[in-house]
Amino acid sequence: MRWRLYTFFLSVTAVFCFLLITAVTDYGSNNYHPTLLAGAVADNSQLLSSRRSVLPTVAQPSLTAAPAVAAHRFDPAFKPEPLQFFVPHNADPVLDRLEQEHAARSPHARAANFNKLNFDEHGWYREEMALVTAYCPCAKCCGTQSPGITSIGKSAWVPGLAADPIYLDYGTRVYVPGYGQSVIDDTGGAMRRHWRRDGIVHIDVRMTYHYEARQWGKKYMTIKIYDED
Repeated sequence: MRWRLYTFFLSVTAVFCFLLITAVTDYGSNNYHPTLLAGAVADNSQLLSSRRSVLPTVAQPSLTAAPAVAAHRFDPAFKPEPLQFFVPHNADPVLDRLEQEHAARSPHARAANFNKLNFDEHGWYREEMALVTAYCPCAKCCGTQSPGITSIGKSAWVPGLAADPIYLDYGTRVYVPGYGQSVIDDTGGAMRRHWRRDGIVHIDVRMTYHYEARQWGKKYMTIKIYDED
């Protein structure tokens, strides 16, 4: 019985030794030695460097100006130059009228125009951009219930002007290019709405006939507002 156990252990030992020798032999034959591995890595690095030399080189941005910019960042006396934008002139009449409307509603422009007085044969006046339309006392312009008189009781069949009385008092003399000088004696919903909501001076010149009002249309122009003092 013992000799069978001895034979079994010897067989197992022999098989283990055979597998061990085979593994060591395969490790050496497949170049897994540390010295061989170092040589393989060196060969791969040379191959990569040769391939990189073939690729086009990309110029890297220069960082020489970075210290100067950083120095100005902490300088209290440094003031950057303001950005300047070039706005090309547009000959479109619709855009020109929109620009004039924007300039008319600007409070800075309105204050500058209000304080800028000039003098002519009719007295002291200031110039201001305004929206100028036209109307007549007919039923199409004033409605079928219109009595034919203005807001202050004057006849609507004589020349006159309509505006917002909060901004331009009744009796103020205004010169409108193409119409002449007249007095504000009437008002209307459009005049009050444009001034109180949008800040646009709206003048409505009064014509005698309806076709004259239609020919006038809608214009943006510089008017003269005279000082009554």
